[in-house]
Amino acid sequence: MSPTIFNPYRYAAAGCTYETDFSSSDGWTTAGSNFTIDTGNNELDWLGSRNGNNDAIGYDLTSVSDTEWNLRFKFVINTITNADGGGLITCFGLRSANQTNNVNVDQDSIGFFTFNSSGAGEDDFRSCYGDNARVYGNASEIGTDLLATGTWYIEIKRTAEDEAVVTVTDQSDYSGGTSNTIDVSGIAGLRYIVFSNQQSTGSSNQIIGTIQDLKFANGTSEAC
Repeated sequence: MSPTIFNPYRYAAAGCTYETDFSSSDGWTTAGSNFTIDTGNNELDWLGSRNGNNDAIGYDLTSVSDTEWNLRFKFVINTITNADGGGLITCFGLRSANQTNNVNVDQDSIGFFTFNSSGAGEDDFRSCYGDNARVYGNASEIGTDLLATGTWYIEIKRTAEDEAVVTVTDQSDYSGGTSNTIDVSGIAGLRYIVFSNQQSTGSSNQIIGTIQDLKFANGTSEAC
């Protein structure tokens, strides 16, 4: 009898509700073509642009606590192209609507977006939330002009019914960095992990990167 070989990333580690190294695309669904999983390189590839399409990828967690959860992932930015002053928004986080719904559709959400343009002081990470509103509508800059190429580590966690914290750091153990604490009262039903562009036109700006080693813990704000 041949020995059974287990891939540990197909099963959630202790404390994790879901975990992936993107060696498989199981459970992930795309809209458009700019957010895809490259299983050969163990990464989710993303390209933010204002091309008029809803480019997105999503994963259905089925059921998520309305009070506590924790999402972490490695976030690599390879290229930022600031060709003009048209602000480019690219969104990442949890939502009540799946990837077929663009970010302008009213829904509940907690997460962040990158914002880049040729304007001065417009290379940002911004925390955001929506309470039956567009995904990027309630936004606050995280730090000051932090957005840059390189490797980042993102933590988005809900610590209570009315509070969430978004942290951006360059430390692989997710320590330090810069955080925003946001009031998320009333936001509920965030069953989908969704990464997407803003469906719009009028700019040639782009941002290109990858996501790796994603972990999600439900029912606790502590990382798994």
